Amino acid sequence: MRKWLRPLTPKRAWDQFVEDSVKKFVSEFYHEGYRDILEMCRKYAYDVLANLGKPYAQEEVEHLANLLKQYIEEAGYDENDLYTEEELDAMWQKDAEELLKLFSRFIEQ
Repeated sequence: MRKWLRPLTPKRAWDQFVEDSVKKFVSEFYHEGYRDILEMCRKYAYDVLANLGKPYAQEEVEHLANLLKQYIEEAGYDENDLYTEEELDAMWQKDAEELLKLFSRFIEQ
């Protein structure tokens, strides 16, 4: 296992790898068809490690997934108060518009 991955706490793992709130994280996976928190975290951990561009072991995926799951369990969330698909789409649209504004400012300079 990578040296930097082993000592991570659940909070440090969340802060380092997840940009969203627990509610948004769970909502997005929920609308993709995931219902199990550990499966959500495994998928996310796999994507994070795959994007590093270096080989990784399954035990690293499991370690990161378990840290994220533990953080979600500690933070808590209300399954009856998740974002709707429409709310998630509106958030995505707002983020995309802000990014386009930033790009246009950059291009203008």
